[in-house]
Amino acid sequence: NFIMNNYLGVGVEADIALKFHLAREGNPEKFNSRLHNKGVYLKMSISKMIQRGGDDVVKDLSKAMVLDVDHERIKIPSGVGGIIFLNIKSWMAGCDGWGPDRDDKFKAPSMNDGLIEVIGVQGVMHLGQI
Repeated sequence: NFIMNNYLGVGVEADIALKFHLAREGNPEKFNSRLHNKGVYLKMSISKMIQRGGDDVVKDLSKAMVLDVDHERIKIPSGVGGIIFLNIKSWMAGCDGWGPDRDDKFKAPSMNDGLIEVIGVQGVMHLGQI
């Protein structure tokens, strides 16, 4: 029996989350308010967005990983820089990857349906728009 209560990011979102985590672990006294934490996260995201060269994160996961869902190979679109696997409706302090308009082809996400949703993002700008 497998229970997952959160989400897992790969790529750009995971890179920013790791940098935030390490900064918070190194100086926990500086991370004492949610507003401040969001500001630090925003600063790290902007820095990531304008960073040139030397970036150790793959910008196009379609060239770096394979995604198999229920034994079926799923083509990762070119330019996807992050993939989030989740079984909750939102992540990153309330980001809703589905928004108010849902395609009737898919049912609304639920942590009780036994499914893990997969979201691809193109980068920091795309994450910021969610």
